[in-house]
Amino acid sequence: MRIILLAGAVVALGAGLMGCVGHDTMLFTTNTSIGVDLDAKPPTTSIAYSRQELVIAPEYQNGDVPPVLATIKNDFLGFASKQTFLTGYASLLMAYGMFKNEELDVKTATIRVPPATITITPSAEELKVIQAEKEYKRTYFFGTSTVFGVKVNWNAATGVPDALALGLKRKELAVVPIMENIGPDGKTVTVATPSLFASSSVEAELNNIKEARAGAMALFATGKAAEYLAGNAQVRRAFLEPSLLGENVKQVRALQSQDTDERKTQRENGKKILDLYATLPDARKGEMRKAAVDLKLSTAEDENTFKTAMTETSITPALPNRSAVMEQLYNKFKQ
Repeated sequence: MRIILLAGAVVALGAGLMGCVGHDTMLFTTNTSIGVDLDAKPPTTSIAYSRQELVIAPEYQNGDVPPVLATIKNDFLGFASKQTFLTGYASLLMAYGMFKNEELDVKTATIRVPPATITITPSAEELKVIQAEKEYKRTYFFGTSTVFGVKVNWNAATGVPDALALGLKRKELAVVPIMENIGPDGKTVTVATPSLFASSSVEAELNNIKEARAGAMALFATGKAAEYLAGNAQVRRAFLEPSLLGENVKQVRALQSQDTDERKTQRENGKKILDLYATLPDARKGEMRKAAVDLKLSTAEDENTFKTAMTETSITPALPNRSAVMEQLYNKFKQ
């Protein structure tokens, strides 16, 4: 096996950790900063979008390497950021289904994704080592850290700040063992890494004080739970959309705007109807109340129920354009 190193940053690792990483353990990490990042350990000054990724893992026969996946999508104008971080079979599910709407559930998938295992043929000496270690349990480390807003780290010894983050700062780290299983023939070995899944999405928008909003969401899962999440089409869409401030939010805002306009028109039409109702003779008033019931604008023909119905606003599946029906009632009796 050879060690491959893919990095966008320098990561300081202890001598003990480096002794196993890249041989029988994989290290996968990312570091993202959007905004201001000042840190004394290590010395860092960043006022920008900064992103680093690092993988240290073994390379096997035929160039095979353990699968990992990291994605990030940003909307700087509206300030929105989405990130995913996956290893093992979960990373294959996410990668395979990234631009598909099909469910890739591990048990009932409409599309079967090939397993994340690698098959190798080690030497006799390597087989002995694998055989001797196969009974041992292995420990993995998987963690994330997210700051969205302002964070100041204070040095306990000096009493002064030694780090400042303003904006978004996120770190993800996985140190996972590489599991080796000897096949039935006693000669081949399958190699795999555990499934890990971490995702984060944050957003903030300030059109004006009344419409200011901010939100955050995160998922963190291991094993089968990670695979189920990665195989779920809704989860993939949630964390792989071009922006949190995308079409889904625009549609919600459009509906909210329509709701506001509709209710305003209903109030205006209701006032017109009641003003007209006050001028009608008693016989015509009865006819208007009955017509309101027929049009589903009122639930009863008595005067109190009718007047209350004309002052209320509502939007229901049965009567989505209530203002237009109210206009119809008004035009029928204004002659």
